[in-house]
Amino acid sequence: MALVLREIVERFFDVDKGWLRTARDLTLGPGEMIRRYVQGHRKVYANPFAYLVLGAAVSIMVQKITGFQDKMIERSRSSAR
Repeated sequence: MALVLREIVERFFDVDKGWLRTARDLTLGPGEMIRRYVQGHRKVYANPFAYLVLGAAVSIMVQKITGFQDKMIERSRSSAR
């Protein structure tokens, strides 16, 4: 079972597919990147869904580490008073 899960994770987050290129192109020219992806240029890009999941996970981790969410809740409570 562990081997199957490892294979799924490796296929889902295939680093050889260009995570940095995907991040750069989605940041600087999302429309053009999506157009190329829809046209079939998948080899140079990471899977957009995997990219989204990874981005969300990183964002949540950064928020937890920095305490961002707690600070925002505290600010909203203090401004409501």
